Amino acid sequence: MKLKTDTMKKLLLFLITASIGTLGFAQCDDLFISEYVEGWSNNKAIEIYNPTGLAINMTGYSLVRFRNQDLQPSTALELSGMLQPYSTYVVVLDKRDTAGIGFEAPVWDDLQAKADLFANPSYNNGKETMYFNGNDAMALLKNSGGTIVDLLGVIGDLANPDGWGFFGTDTAGNSLYITKDHTLKRRASVQSGIENPPTSFDPLVEWDSLPANTFTELGAHISACDPTGVDEFSYSRSSKLWVFPTPSTDGFVQIRTNHDIDQIEVYNIMGQKQLSETYSSVRTNKLSLELKDLNTGLYFVSVTFANGDKVTKQVILK
Repeated sequence: MKLKTDTMKKLLLFLITASIGTLGFAQCDDLFISEYVEGWSNNKAIEIYNPTGLAINMTGYSLVRFRNQDLQPSTALELSGMLQPYSTYVVVLDKRDTAGIGFEAPVWDDLQAKADLFANPSYNNGKETMYFNGNDAMALLKNSGGTIVDLLGVIGDLANPDGWGFFGTDTAGNSLYITKDHTLKRRASVQSGIENPPTSFDPLVEWDSLPANTFTELGAHISACDPTGVDEFSYSRSSKLWVFPTPSTDGFVQIRTNHDIDQIEVYNIMGQKQLSETYSSVRTNKLSLELKDLNTGLYFVSVTFANGDKVTKQVILK
């Protein structure tokens, strides 16, 4: 079902006349996007979070994609059902055909397991919202497409046609962007969506960047809106992780946790494992991690705890 013509005109007029976007004044009062998965091949997902103390009827809400530099959004992917307080709803691109090849490569099993809704049940039925690939602005709308609730990216961004969050080039000279081949997790301090289209977008202002194909955080979100409290150090309610200093100038970082550590893995920005250490034979929650053999740049320290929790933090080496 396409957006009605008059609704589309109102939305486009709003987008064109809007100036610099800011966070909405209201806090913890409406749905927003809490996680964005732009993984390899067809591994795509969007998580939506209810930051309020009341169940929200998602009828009238929709997800749309602004392809490349388009000012007009894709056909809306309508949502439905009741989203309970402080709960999430995960939309995953539907590419489950195990016989699929090429463009039809199936979504990985562990991502499939996180889905509340699969989009594109016939692979291309006009609902192309979930075909984003890092340079498409994604919007959560309500009132049948008439109101922006949240927005990731910049609509019609001619200055950044390939993505947002440039952080260098790979060995072949290709530009690298945080919105491509990464999972982005909304920070716990964020209490509302971007309601006004911005003129620029720095992903790291409100989002934590995790390696490609990280699906473990989908299905739950830690938020300052939740009165049960916020664990500012991790996405696990029971396990806490401190990694410092960052940036590190001598190649050492200190690891502190509140539970015994089972394993530590370090990944680079491309999601490639650089280091793996196990501590199952000698339990500890305090250690110094040597990273002097790694090049300068952004890395992810992933700690698996003896209780099964897994928490990932960023560290910068200089």
